[in-house]
This record gives sequence, C-alpha cells and structure tokens, in this order.
Amino acid sequence: MHNPHGSHAISSLQKSGLRAYVRFANKQDTKIFDGTNAMNIVRSFNEWRRYRATCNELSRLTSRELNDLGINRGDIPYVARRATRG
Repeated sequence: MHNPHGSHAISSLQKSGLRAYVRFANKQDTKIFDGTNAMNIVRSFNEWRRYRATCNELSRLTSRELNDLGINRGDIPYVARRATRG
C-alpha cells in the first residue's frame, strides 16, 4: 500500500530513535535564544524602525525639497540606511 506523502520521514525517525532527536533539538534551541542573540534581535528591530521612520519622513518631502538636500527620490532607501546605522 502507498504511504501518504511525508510518512517515510516519520518512520525513519521512529526507527532511528525519535526521542534522541527531540532531546538534541531541545538542547540546540536553548543555545539559539541566549541573551546576546536576544539583544541582537532587539537592536535589529530598533534599527529597522529608525530606517522606516527616516524613509517615511523623507518620502513626505516634495521633490523640490529633496533636491535642495541633494537627494533624489530613488536614493531615499540608501540615504535612510546610511543615516540609521549605529
């Protein structure tokens, strides 16, 4: 009889010891979310928020105002990225 899609992966895990696999995965998960990585996630999110705020603010300017600043409308993402880097 034909097995449903993906069932061969489960059966091979069961044969090789599913419990050992789960224990190994749980040990790895605790290393992924230590304090350093959490701070990097927060820092990256805050940088992204500043970048979006800068993009939005520059996008609200008229083309003449942007030209006075020496910025083309297509350069807004680049200028915002450089302005918000730590």
